Amino acid sequence: MNSPDFWWLNNGVTILATSAAITGKSIQASDIQIVNGLQTTESIFRHFEQEPDTIDDRCVLVKVIVTKDEAIRDAIIRATNNQTDVELASLHATDKIQRDIEDVLLRHGLFYERRKNFYANQGHPPAELVTPLYAAAGYVALMLKKPHFAASLKSKFMRSTDTYEAVFNGAVPLDVWPRIVQLLKKVDIELEILRPQGKATDGFLKGWRYVTAFLVLAQHFRKYTYSASDLATLDVSLITPKAIEQVWRQLNTQESASARMGGWTSRNNVLAACEKAAITFGITGVKALSSISQPSCRTPLRSVITGEFVERVRALLPPQPWKPGINKKICAELRCETSAYFAAVEMLIEDGVFLSQRDGVLYDPEGNVVAFDTERVDPDTLELLTNKT
Repeated sequence: MNSPDFWWLNNGVTILATSAAITGKSIQASDIQIVNGLQTTESIFRHFEQEPDTIDDRCVLVKVIVTKDEAIRDAIIRATNNQTDVELASLHATDKIQRDIEDVLLRHGLFYERRKNFYANQGHPPAELVTPLYAAAGYVALMLKKPHFAASLKSKFMRSTDTYEAVFNGAVPLDVWPRIVQLLKKVDIELEILRPQGKATDGFLKGWRYVTAFLVLAQHFRKYTYSASDLATLDVSLITPKAIEQVWRQLNTQESASARMGGWTSRNNVLAACEKAAITFGITGVKALSSISQPSCRTPLRSVITGEFVERVRALLPPQPWKPGINKKICAELRCETSAYFAAVEMLIEDGVFLSQRDGVLYDPEGNVVAFDTERVDPDTLELLTNKT
């Protein structure tokens, strides 16, 4: 052949391995991972598979890097893939938070596929596998308390820095992740038993798992205002199949109406279910779920903001109850987005600095009314007065 050596025209192949040894003209390596040149490797394989008797002595450049350090391996993967146009979402697998989640799930017998099919190719059954989207949707449903948003969550949310870091931000104890996944898996098993005939498994589970898991968790804690530390120390074994079935039966009383109005991807349907469950199961704090009634699809789940910004918002906020328009004044003062302001206020409420406020009424963490704006709210009905905003 008169063509130049193949490696002159190609970037070559980069292989990661945990060990490697040269024996004659062969290299024996363990835990091989091709991080660059996979298409080249497959093309060469297919060429010789179709023409096994072909003799070709052209060369291809192969770089074998031996290291057992996961952090170094991930840095190599990121650096190698950054040489070409790769979506940011494809590079999140090397983030520290992703490695941390993988580690904490491994300690609980769960295998986190931060690198697609890494554990599936090792033969682990689907019941033990966890995708980033599955875990993220669970976090949205159970930690951010937005099961309606979780039911429609798609992988494209990882393309946005704001929405990605709202979920994978490292601000909560790592132990919430195995509890989230264990609860979702438990709910999935029971829902599969309860699934009506004719309903497709995947669509049915995605539509029902998050609202069911959220209400089961709230029923267990007897409050909607459970915290990250509550979830991180949850003994999932205490949540029984019977408890899951009870919630399922409760939700089914609303199924026909919910199906006509968008099912459990509708925030109004979820809020109505929460209010009904509060009465049935004695769950407190339903009125504190004001975030469920907010149009989450229009803004990021939580803006990525600093502690300094939160403190600046706190300093500008007057005593409660706040008057309408205070958000516009503070946003103008700080020259910030409305979403950043509301995220800061939400964090201040979670920290106990302020109380949850809706339509001029203040609620404590248990959902009890503690005060109201006497200029705007009727003291008997706690409804807004006519012509007052």
